[in-house]
Amino acid sequence: MKLSQPDFEALVRKECSGSTLTLASFPGNAGDHLITMCSLSTLEKLGLKVQLALPGARLDENARQGTLLVAGGGNLVPLYDDVARLIRQTRDVCRRLVVLPHTIAGHEPLLQDLPDGTLIFCREKPSFDYVSQQASARTYLCDDMVFYGDMSLYRQSNLPLTWLRELLGAPWAKGLNRRKYIAAKLRLLGSWCIRRLGPGRIRDGHLYRTDRESAGRTIPSDNCDASVVFDYGQASLDRVRESARDFVNYIDQFDIVRTDRLHACIAAARLGKTVYFSGGSYHKCRSVYENSIDGQFDNVIWT
Repeated sequence: MKLSQPDFEALVRKECSGSTLTLASFPGNAGDHLITMCSLSTLEKLGLKVQLALPGARLDENARQGTLLVAGGGNLVPLYDDVARLIRQTRDVCRRLVVLPHTIAGHEPLLQDLPDGTLIFCREKPSFDYVSQQASARTYLCDDMVFYGDMSLYRQSNLPLTWLRELLGAPWAKGLNRRKYIAAKLRLLGSWCIRRLGPGRIRDGHLYRTDRESAGRTIPSDNCDASVVFDYGQASLDRVRESARDFVNYIDQFDIVRTDRLHACIAAARLGKTVYFSGGSYHKCRSVYENSIDGQFDNVIWT
């Protein structure tokens, strides 16, 4: 049975209270950064104090004595090894392991040898059924973390001035692909200007993925793979926050969003856009649609 949001939050509060919490993220894109930020805001809303461990960071002694929360996403599948490697490296270091809402497939030896007390949240039913068969961990079905986050946090005032200031500071910014960063800020400013100069005009955005999870469809010439474009890396929490903010605000410039990117769909749905959503190379998008979107968001149409 799927957990409602209140039940999910009550369970997380109960299981994580009284322990030092560390949220471990992994290499990803702007959609993954949005998951991280929604996870942090949700945990803070529940009154839980959590520190973020960015990829490659060493866990301090407090983290080793506490609970490690593995950030949610779609990384624990045969296409990737980042989360599996993270779990292998930390499973005997931290006192407890909690995997936040994930799509999970493959990695059978890892799942079958998880530490006692491990808690796993799955964001769609095929993953829940699979983990329930493979692991002895307590396993729950719930929604992706971005369904729990507060979208209003990203609709900030005076953002064009902020983007312009960040654009002017790009030559001195550390830990960035500067050319990519400048191009992303110019795209944001241009999209914002077009939106304001054409009042009443319906804007239609194509945000299809262009990586190995693509289903191989023909990509429109005006496509923007926003998850890649607005990925500013994970050099700091501020950079992760900025990436998530720009990702959401680019999507917010459109009335209609056509995408096979899961978190472009979720963000657009929660912003009230009309979304035409399609699947990628495996079941993830369709399964999350069936678990969390169908019947809940009338503005999302599966194609």
